Amino acid sequence: WLIEWPGGCPMTKRQPDEIAADVQLPQLSRRGLLQAAAALPAAAGLTVSSCGEAQVAADPEFDSLPRTREGDVLLSHLDPGPDAVKKACDLLDFSWLTPGDSVLLKVASNSRYEHPSTTSPDAIVGMVQYLKDKGAGRVIVADQAGVEWVRYRAGDTQLTSRTTEKVFEENGILAAIKQSQAETFTFDSQPFDNGYFAATEPRLSGWKNGIHIPAIIREVDHIIYMPRLSAHAITGYTMALKLAVGWMRDDTRLEFHQKGGNLYEKYTQVTWSKEIKDRLRLSFTYASKLLLDIGPDVGTHAILPHGTVVASTHAADHDVVAATLLMAYDDAVPSPLDPLPIWPDRADYFNKGLVRYWGADAVAAYETFNPAPFWRGVASDPAVRHAYVLDGVRPKRITVRTQGYPVPPHVLNALQSYDDGLLKLVGA
Repeated sequence: WLIEWPGGCPMTKRQPDEIAADVQLPQLSRRGLLQAAAALPAAAGLTVSSCGEAQVAADPEFDSLPRTREGDVLLSHLDPGPDAVKKACDLLDFSWLTPGDSVLLKVASNSRYEHPSTTSPDAIVGMVQYLKDKGAGRVIVADQAGVEWVRYRAGDTQLTSRTTEKVFEENGILAAIKQSQAETFTFDSQPFDNGYFAATEPRLSGWKNGIHIPAIIREVDHIIYMPRLSAHAITGYTMALKLAVGWMRDDTRLEFHQKGGNLYEKYTQVTWSKEIKDRLRLSFTYASKLLLDIGPDVGTHAILPHGTVVASTHAADHDVVAATLLMAYDDAVPSPLDPLPIWPDRADYFNKGLVRYWGADAVAAYETFNPAPFWRGVASDPAVRHAYVLDGVRPKRITVRTQGYPVPPHVLNALQSYDDGLLKLVGA
């Protein structure tokens, strides 16, 4: 494996064939995760079982849901580059796209750091070209960067020198937009009041002050989520469901971080708001690298042996497969960062740290965030679990269609052992 450090020199750690030969994952566990969970500070408010695993409260409806839904996810391992995106898209259903339709690509541009800290430029180029070849009209690449980088407040006030467009320029997304001749759209370039609207919340909602999301959502025909494969120091991982944080207006982001007791459920509820859910056609990740150990901005860059695509029409199904993939590689790739007690030990600390950007009064009203043991299965992953609760049905199985190069053995083992065999792997 080639471990790459942002701004530094890469270090060769191990070869892929060595990992394939000796890594076995009989149980799904991030390296050292149980030990870390046992060491959680009491102030985090987590209960810890006798085996050291953090516990989270379940949605009341979850256990009674019918387990009848059949999920579907595409998993491709291909030669890297934009063509990998196009080849994967050929196996997906784009019948929803009518010539002339507008499509918004919601990317992950949390920071100024390049892929895998943000969406791959190759993913953008490949998807835009594919959509245009299919006859799409406007293809819009959109996001707002994280609060550490962009703080856009009431009164159309930018509190930092950076805008999201500047962040796009720094992390390579703007160049990909220009290369593919797509349209750039940043939410913090819109008026704070009428550039956003109060979304229609799902039937279960934990939001006290509503969900304010960008007005452009109501102007487009379709939305595609384009996340990356990354660890996250607060939530454990960030994939399709957490991509919804980028939609949030500043006051919505404050409530999201400040009222942390149902943080996972809140970002799922954003995607399940009527205006987004009615338009969301696909969650599509293309990655040539993974971000491990810390995230969402910095950590270990693990260069994948092939370009990897995870795609599904259902955001939670996408995240089940993508997060399992991330765990398998995290177990397989050694890094000097492994011993650091980042997640879940410091999850609440980092979340409270973000609230400090809104000042002392915001911190005074802070509520504890409890990280969840998502690696144990759907019932222990609050964001995924809540998506199925909002659907009113649990998956009976999720079929994983494989394409291209063989799935690496340690990844195959992880997928097959997830949640008592929920995932069924078949050849494409």
